[in-house]
Amino acid sequence: MPITQQDIDALNEALACGEKSVTINGKVIIYRSIDEIIRARNEMQRVLDAQQPSDTARPRRVMLYHRGRGF
Repeated sequence: MPITQQDIDALNEALACGEKSVTINGKVIIYRSIDEIIRARNEMQRVLDAQQPSDTARPRRVMLYHRGRGF
């Protein structure tokens, strides 16, 4: 089951409402504490970030040279 942004949004919504149960992919998950929801959300975000291709290419480097007499 791949993790989607909607799964993370469901956890964020539960955190905002103070609920301890979340429905993800038709399954109801009941967490013991808010801290457990936060850890699950952070882990899901880490996995989602690892699944997505990295578009962060090396930044372009611009080098300017001046060849003059320095007047």
